[in-house]
Amino acid sequence: MLLAGGVLLESCRPSVTVAGELEIIDFHSHFLPPGFSFNPPPTAVAPPEIERAIRDMGDPGSLHASMEEQGVDLRVINAPLEIAAPAQGENRTSLARRLNNSLAEFCRESEGRFLGLATVDAFSGDEGAIELSRSVEELGLVGAFVESAFGDNIISSEVARPTLVAAARLGVPVFVHPVNDPTHAERFRLPGFYQLNLGRASITSAALAGMIESGIFDELHDLRVCFTAFALSGLLFGGLLDMTRPDAREILRRHVYVDTIGVNSTLIQAAADVVGIERIVVGTDWPVFSGYSIRSRLMDVATTMGLDERQTQLIANGNARRLLSLPGA
Repeated sequence: MLLAGGVLLESCRPSVTVAGELEIIDFHSHFLPPGFSFNPPPTAVAPPEIERAIRDMGDPGSLHASMEEQGVDLRVINAPLEIAAPAQGENRTSLARRLNNSLAEFCRESEGRFLGLATVDAFSGDEGAIELSRSVEELGLVGAFVESAFGDNIISSEVARPTLVAAARLGVPVFVHPVNDPTHAERFRLPGFYQLNLGRASITSAALAGMIESGIFDELHDLRVCFTAFALSGLLFGGLLDMTRPDAREILRRHVYVDTIGVNSTLIQAAADVVGIERIVVGTDWPVFSGYSIRSRLMDVATTMGLDERQTQLIANGNARRLLSLPGA
């Protein structure tokens, strides 16, 4: 949140909870800034919920309206390379740079309602590190948004190491997001929902396993990463003592946060068993999941899990504040 000269971007200060109501920070929301189109574009055969998500993802009005609808006070937004169409002749690095310029401007104008994660092509080697540094130090973005895999590489590959090194040096988190796996569509021909999401879950779990086993966390003691609950199998495997490296669970509890993708007591309990309540952050995956109150869901989950006031507050906002190094952490 600092400019190169060390000046705090006042417009990116988080909102303050009023009237004693529990503050909700949503770490996982997608937004394509004005002036960008989708890749691939929506088609007539897209399921209605996907057509709606694509429409809302590019609409600032829908994003603002969703805050009240879902009971969210502060949203951390990102613009995935996976969905943004490049301009003619534009490569992934220049597309990321253009996205970050627009995302930072949108956040500055939001009066503290939104913070942005820098879109980074982590698989571009040093170029990814340079763009992350620029986005944090000059634009005031608060972390990195990277793909769990690209081509034949996962995020633990050597080509992605410069971006991770830069994030650790800058003290900002890395959100490792699921991506599609076309081989699932070619090989298994499952119904649409499973086809899409089981492939994404497999890739992001493999990315987490790769980070645990590669030694990245041994080298980068200050690196903090956030995975979605899609990485649950990777988390559970990492938490099996005597099956992976003996310190895998310790590594997870030092370096890894998990966002909830909505708020579901089963997913939260499973993730918390491995990384601890202190590493769970609210993530809606807006606009893919919308039309419900996160605040109400969190209260229901707290009751179901028997969470006390402190534990509920940690999931609602405290863990996200610590992950993002926000005031009040």
